[in-house]
Amino acid sequence: MDRRKDIYDNIGEYANTMLLSIGENGTPLVIKECLVAGLGVVTSKYCAYELDENLSFITIIPDDKLEDLDYINKCLIENREISLSKKEEISQYGIDNFSWKQLIKTYSENISTLQ
Repeated sequence: MDRRKDIYDNIGEYANTMLLSIGENGTPLVIKECLVAGLGVVTSKYCAYELDENLSFITIIPDDKLEDLDYINKCLIENREISLSKKEEISQYGIDNFSWKQLIKTYSENISTLQ
């Protein structure tokens, strides 16, 4: 069985995703893709540069808890419960902030300020 195809075909069955990293510069593409797909996010501050940390479906694990598996598990469960009922809202947030249309608009605005 092709694992990638299985995930793609069944992504709607998932509620959230987790990426705990200390070596990112900005928000990884995989987080943006998950948001567009309607998945909540549990991550570290190093992966959340462009995320609105005040949204209920985005959970940031503090540095001092990155190795506390019980705490992380609790956060995953809480985020999943919240995210299950907000798939459309999460997806819209992802589209509004990370779609190609928005990225091109932001890029164009940034370029125009340089001229």
